[in-house]
Amino acid sequence: MSLMPKFSKLEFTREDLRTPEGQEALRTLDAADAARGPGGGWEAIRARNHRIDEVMRPAWAAELRRVAFMATNGRELVELYGPIPTIGYGEVHVPETTEHIATDDVVADVVNRFDAPLGDLAPAGVETGFGGEDVAVWRAGRLLAVVRRGADGKPEVSRFDEE
Repeated sequence: MSLMPKFSKLEFTREDLRTPEGQEALRTLDAADAARGPGGGWEAIRARNHRIDEVMRPAWAAELRRVAFMATNGRELVELYGPIPTIGYGEVHVPETTEHIATDDVVADVVNRFDAPLGDLAPAGVETGFGGEDVAVWRAGRLLAVVRRGADGKPEVSRFDEE
């Protein structure tokens, strides 16, 4: 059975993307649409890419939480540390990192940048940081550390990991 109609109508699933037939159907449609160029082909490719993103986003987010450290102030994700996954044909790819990042490295960076202004509020050319707000460091769904202002006004670290 050809998967071409499912891909043409943007009704494919992640499982379809993972099969050799699905990957070939997607490549074939992309090649045909690329040849059509701006006369509708690019829009079709863009629509398929949007659907791939939609289908793969939950898997990508799960992999990101697994491999990257996340520093958050409770309202928003402020910084990511470690490899950032990318989405390919039905797969989430994690880049091979040449540098090991440990919890100690992440916590040290948060402490060093604790009082620097948040990215949106930092003047041009000034290193961004966490704006002196409490910061939680997470990885793989686990709270590893919290950095907050201590009684002496300096950043204070509470660790919740075994490192």
